[in-house]
Amino acid sequence: MPLLVLFGLPGAGKSYVGRLLAAEFGYHLHEADDDIPADYKRDVAAGQVVSDARRDAYHRLLLDRVAALRQEHPRLAVAVPLLRDRHRRWFLERFPDAVLVLVQCAPTPWAARLAQRTHTVGLDYARQVSALYQPPTVPHQRLDDSGDGPAGLRAQLARLLPSA
Repeated sequence: MPLLVLFGLPGAGKSYVGRLLAAEFGYHLHEADDDIPADYKRDVAAGQVVSDARRDAYHRLLLDRVAALRQEHPRLAVAVPLLRDRHRRWFLERFPDAVLVLVQCAPTPWAARLAQRTHTVGLDYARQVSALYQPPTVPHQRLDDSGDGPAGLRAQLARLLPSA
């Protein structure tokens, strides 16, 4: 079973898609945000965009964490922004069977979703980070979480997954 790497901007719906994968398709969801070091989280909470060097170090640690999780969970989905194309390439180099899935959301529902957030990054920070986003050049699939709700996402996931 391939590793599913759900990537995209904050607020795109990666975690939501991951929870559907867990509940309805038997995947274990790993939220990559859980692995962010405390000082990195403090900077983000303060609205400071972290440097590429710190982002690289975090992704190297995340790759090791994912390797360990794969030993425990044959059906693993990871929700992670992967704003830089090099980080996507790192996943594919380390896990050649990984399927990268770009989770996208149209601008209006994306902004509305982020404006209501209180538990993670909000709209202002997400807009800053979106400036860092590099369009993917690596092979990937796409899911749209713009508002069809769970039924629309289930249908998209069923088409994406080999044994759904």
